[in-house]
Amino acid sequence: MVEARFTPDAVEACIQLMRRLNELVVCIGVPEPQRGIVKKLVQHAVKLALLHRCFRWGAGEFGERGPLGDIDADDAAVACEATLFFLGRWLIWRPELWGGDAAPIGGAIGLAGSPGDDPALLFLQTTTAEAQAGIRLIESLVRHLRSAGAKPVGLRALSTAGLFGSADLDELRSACRWLVDAAHGEWVDDQQDAFRLFEIAKPTAKNRRQGRASKAVRT
Repeated sequence: MVEARFTPDAVEACIQLMRRLNELVVCIGVPEPQRGIVKKLVQHAVKLALLHRCFRWGAGEFGERGPLGDIDADDAAVACEATLFFLGRWLIWRPELWGGDAAPIGGAIGLAGSPGDDPALLFLQTTTAEAQAGIRLIESLVRHLRSAGAKPVGLRALSTAGLFGSADLDELRSACRWLVDAAHGEWVDDQQDAFRLFEIAKPTAKNRRQGRASKAVRT
């Protein structure tokens, strides 16, 4: 039997993990009956922190005959990072969640509960649904253009191809306009009928060295 205590910093890291997980399940729209996943993940994080401590001890980090010691903030941080990764893996197996179709019962995506008869919340529900639809269209457009390469595309051809459901030409223009304003693409013609998505810049040797240096000094 292995006994190890958590340092105050390690306990605080686990508390922050629980808070972040609770925020994520609300943002994602995990239904109430499935939110017990948070408690389970935090329980796993505690065990992972202990395992990480044991691995460090087994690798001789604390000396050849050094004690196991207390689970510290470094152990907890690694466990929390792994736990967030496992949440992402769990979402992959829940199509109603990774598809963005989940919502609190009686409410729209983005609301924590039913708007009821409150006119302000009903307006917010409509606004949220419209924003969500716009985000999905932009995401679908970007993924399609990435797969097609960096060449310009005609929006009229896209709108008639039916690749984006019921989205019409004006909605496609609006999605492209957002990408232009965010400096992720450009119009190819003055009529805004053709659009080009900027290529993703390939990392250079200099950028990779700078990235490794920044990771080395990060605390």
